[in-house]
Amino acid sequence: MGINRKPSTKLYWSTDPVMVTPIFSSTMTRDRYTQILRYLHFSNVANEPRQGEPNYDPLYKTKPVVNHLNNKFGLEYIPKRNVTIDECMVPSKGRTLLKQYLPSKPHKWGVKVWMLAESANSYIQYIDVYPGRTVRTEGSLGSSVVKNCLEGANIAGQGYHVYTDNFFTSPNLYLELWENYDTAACGTVRNTRAGLPKDIMYKKPVNVVTRGDHQFRQKGALLAVSWKDKKTAISIVNNTQ
Repeated sequence: MGINRKPSTKLYWSTDPVMVTPIFSSTMTRDRYTQILRYLHFSNVANEPRQGEPNYDPLYKTKPVVNHLNNKFGLEYIPKRNVTIDECMVPSKGRTLLKQYLPSKPHKWGVKVWMLAESANSYIQYIDVYPGRTVRTEGSLGSSVVKNCLEGANIAGQGYHVYTDNFFTSPNLYLELWENYDTAACGTVRNTRAGLPKDIMYKKPVNVVTRGDHQFRQKGALLAVSWKDKKTAISIVNNTQ
């Protein structure tokens, strides 16, 4: 609980001189705490749409909390120009349709959350819980997440610079951010993304053979750079004009 971490919840009510923390027992009994925790709800369950109904929302129960947090994030701090969008995993062993498996993460099972944060100090400006494949998006998932985060954080059209990894990055998205969102963007990109120059899309691009070799291609506001390290890395940027 907060900065005072103990091996188990019941130890916060322990009377052992080594473990005692009086503030918990003086606030409420352990049984009262577990009862509240068991029945805690942030929405009216009676109005919850059932799975299969047109207005079903897998995030119905937590959406009021998430909306409250996002509102507070924006009220307390205005981010500097450089922001980043990425995913994180909230560890969970519970039974929920939201649970995802990401083998590359330290916590492989949990709830996936998209986050927009300031690059300089990691302040979280907006969070978006991934509802799973039960909810369809317009266009690619990565593009939808980026646009939703920018709009949700109320920074679209305000001249911000956003950085993304190759899950989100695509030439089509970056061009849309520049033309419609007044947002500069930079990030690594997969060589299979539509819109990349043909000679850069190759697994072994022409003229990029030894470590340090590079080539670039530009079209309008978009610039694609292929650079050889141990493997070939490709990145694009949309604010070259």
